[in-house]
Amino acid sequence: MPRQIHKLSPAESEIIARSQDDARYFTDFYFDGWLFDDHITPEWQLKVHHAQQKEITVIGGIGSGKSLAIGMSAAVWCATTHSFKFMGVAPTLYQSAQMFQMILERAEGNKFERFIWKTVSKPYPKITLKHSGIKTSTLEFMSAADDANRILAWEGDWINVDEAGLLDNIDETIIRLGTRLRGKIGGRSRLGRLSLTTNPHVNPQLYYRFDLAKEMPEAYLSIQVPTQSNKNITDEQIESLVRRIPEHERDRWLKGDRPEGEGREFPASLVEPCEDDGLDAIMHRGLSLEEAGFIEQRAPKAGLIRWELPHQTDRRYIVVMDPGQGVPPYRNAPVITVWDITEFPVKPMTMQAFWWGYGDGSYQPCIQQFKDYFHIYKASFGVYDSTGTQTGMGEYFRLEDELLVYGINLAGNVKGEAILSLKLFMGRQLIRWPKSINGIHQQLLSYRLPDRKVVQDIVSNFQISALFARRFYYVDEDTPSNREVPYPELSRFGRVPTDRYERSHSR
Repeated sequence: MPRQIHKLSPAESEIIARSQDDARYFTDFYFDGWLFDDHITPEWQLKVHHAQQKEITVIGGIGSGKSLAIGMSAAVWCATTHSFKFMGVAPTLYQSAQMFQMILERAEGNKFERFIWKTVSKPYPKITLKHSGIKTSTLEFMSAADDANRILAWEGDWINVDEAGLLDNIDETIIRLGTRLRGKIGGRSRLGRLSLTTNPHVNPQLYYRFDLAKEMPEAYLSIQVPTQSNKNITDEQIESLVRRIPEHERDRWLKGDRPEGEGREFPASLVEPCEDDGLDAIMHRGLSLEEAGFIEQRAPKAGLIRWELPHQTDRRYIVVMDPGQGVPPYRNAPVITVWDITEFPVKPMTMQAFWWGYGDGSYQPCIQQFKDYFHIYKASFGVYDSTGTQTGMGEYFRLEDELLVYGINLAGNVKGEAILSLKLFMGRQLIRWPKSINGIHQQLLSYRLPDRKVVQDIVSNFQISALFARRFYYVDEDTPSNREVPYPELSRFGRVPTDRYERSHSR
């Protein structure tokens, strides 16, 4: 005998109708007493389920119950809304399948099972629901990496990205997935909801989206969830977590607090002493007096992207460029800095200008800005990253004989020397920049090796700056225990001489 689609009783129809305003009516009946926010403080699960905002970000501590809450909410939406389609996405299929298992475990032995028409685990997990009120609704679970083609062929109501903080390209993922949430079906418009759930990973794109709720609360909902909000975690288990997590990381992993970069290569103890709020005081005074040459410019996602103090006569400057064709705060955005090295190394090399620019697919904006800075600050030298495809960029400057410009190729061991040079100057506080440029702080603390997938353009610029400045670095010959061998002159092609440890007398 063929299987019959479950026909709702009048009582069930009433429960589903009431659930439109309070989903706890549904879960209490169909999941044997399970309730959103049951003994949870702060209450957030029901708020997410009934949210009017179309973009939701939930950042929570370890084991705070984010995945279960989203999975149960998706199950309710599918069971109470005609032809509803939900997709759970995660960096890997294994992570995505966890929500699939949670829903099935809660359904087993409860009345919700009568709605489950079919479950499959291959080629990807999927739950199909049917009853007389909804026809067919589905919950599907895929990985962001492996199922891109399937995702682009999908249309539905709600996509949740679990562990979104582990994605390197959140904004690109949101653009790609957001196009799937459109259209109408059965006389109703799709819900059009995109949500992110994650632990508090170091990811500037994630926190940019989280902060959008402050600017546009009608469109974005952001929630921070502590571990203790999950009633299934006992006090003893929390005590065990506390013992295992270093004290300085507990607020992050147990309360969901926003992390700083992990500081693998450049820890906060190295970065923060070089952040000079005195430079910001000079800037603010100049701006308040409306003096010429003082410039600050901000962008919504990146913060300060342009910071300029005016040129001063009798000062010596270098201009450094990490070329790029992208836009901040993403990878491959061009970065140009101007450093005052007049009294270096007796006094620190100090930032005079900073430009984190918009390439918009072209090198021309950064090349033009580099030339402008060279002339504005009457620079002694110009330096640029000539690694990889940027090797031939020197042709742009050879047409102007007055520009003394070097290219530095960071391939091979040279990159390691650049990093060590920057650490040397930072450790001795021989390099200083404004504290207000948050992009510098975030990139330095987030930088790690290998750096192929790290947003690092500012760090790359700083590495080149420090490597080039080594040629001006010296110590008193009477203090041999502290003696440093100065970095040698580069060749006209930006190459390091073969015997790069021989002292140069050309200066």
